[in-house]
Amino acid sequence: MAPRNGSKKGKGKEELPRSEYAPPTQEEFLKMKQYNKFSIPDAEGNLHPFSRFESATILPDDINPGEEIENHKYWVAKIVDIRGVTHADDDSNDVWVEVRWYYSPEDVAGIIKSFNAKECSPYERMPSDHYDIVSVEAFNEAVEVYEFKDDNLDQQYIPTDAFYTRYEFKKQSRLLTPKPGADSCVCHKPYAPANDATIMHFCPRPNCRTWYHQDCLPTPTRRPGSTSSASSSSITLKRPSAALKVKSFARISPLKSKNQASSSSSNIASRGDDSEEDEEAQAALSEALDSLPAPLLAAASQPIVRAPKLYLAGGLVGNVGPVVRARRIVYEVLGGSEVPVDWEEKVLKGFSGDGEVEGAALGMEGAVVRFKGRRGAVKGVVCPECGSAI
Repeated sequence: MAPRNGSKKGKGKEELPRSEYAPPTQEEFLKMKQYNKFSIPDAEGNLHPFSRFESATILPDDINPGEEIENHKYWVAKIVDIRGVTHADDDSNDVWVEVRWYYSPEDVAGIIKSFNAKECSPYERMPSDHYDIVSVEAFNEAVEVYEFKDDNLDQQYIPTDAFYTRYEFKKQSRLLTPKPGADSCVCHKPYAPANDATIMHFCPRPNCRTWYHQDCLPTPTRRPGSTSSASSSSITLKRPSAALKVKSFARISPLKSKNQASSSSSNIASRGDDSEEDEEAQAALSEALDSLPAPLLAAASQPIVRAPKLYLAGGLVGNVGPVVRARRIVYEVLGGSEVPVDWEEKVLKGFSGDGEVEGAALGMEGAVVRFKGRRGAVKGVVCPECGSAI
C-alpha cells in the first residue's frame, strides 16, 4: 500500500502559534478516550492503519501535503498513546497521538556539535526523550525501525533502505548512548555505512566480539621459523582421544560442489598436526567435513564482513548472523551430531529478507562475501586483540 502523505505536523510545534489545530495539553489529552489504533484514508479512499507502539513516518513541517519526498527525509516517531474526543453536535471526532521522536543524524548534530552526521546512514534514527502530541493527520505510514547492535551474533538482516537505530539520544542532557565508536575498532571511530569505502571485519571470539575497519587491521605475516602464516590461527576441538587443531573457518576456501568439499576438507585435515597420534582424529575430521553440504561449509568458511556499498547482499549489517549460525552447525557435526534436516533454514534465520537487495542475491549465496565491481578473495586480516585470522 502506498504511503498517504499526511497533512498536519507536530515536531516543531513549539515554534507554531496556537490555533484551532493546536494539540491539547497533556492534561486535556489524558481526559480523552483511549484507543489502541486508528486508520487514516488516503486520496483514493484506502485506509492506512496505525497502532500503539508501532513506529511511523510523519510529514515534516517544510513539506506540503502531496509533495513527493525521499523516504529517509520523513520524520519518524513511535506511537506511545492514542486518544480522542467525539463532538456531539456533528458526531465528528478529533484524534491525537502521543509520540516519542526518533531524531535524525542531522537533528542530533544540531544539538551535539561534536557528533558527525556523516558517519550515519540517511535512514539512521535515534530514539529520544522528546515526546509530543500530534494530530493523526500528520501520519504517513507505519514503518519498522530495526535495532542494530554491534555485538549481536544473531543480528537480524537490515536492508540499506530501512530505518534503524543503534544509539539512544537524551536531548535534555545532550547525550548519546552508547558513545559512538567506544567499543569499535582500535581507532575508536564508529561504523560509517554511508561511506563508499567502508569495509569492516568482525572477530566473533568470546573475548573479542569487536568490529574492525579493514584499513586498521594487520595482514597475515609469517612467524619466524614457521612455514605457515599468521592466518593459520587455530581452533582446538576437544576429542576423547586427542586435541586436534583446525584452521580458522575464515581460511577455508568457499566450495561449489561436493567433490570440491571432499578435496578441500582433506586439505584442511592434512594441514593440522601431522604427528601419528593425530592421524585417526584427522581422518575423522575429514570424514565429518565431507558429510557437510557444500553451501553450509562455504558459509561457515566466510570471513564476517560488512560493507554496505560493496557487499550488497549483506545489507547494512553484513553476514555475521548466517556465518555464525553456519559455524555453530559445523562445530556440532564435528562433535558427533547429525547435520540438521533444516540446516538452511537455521542458517538463514532473519537473513533472507523480502527478496533481492539492490540487485544482490540473498539466501545461502548471499552469505558468501562478494564485493561489487571487485574480483578475488576478501583481503586476509588478523584480529589485533587475539591474533586470530578474521
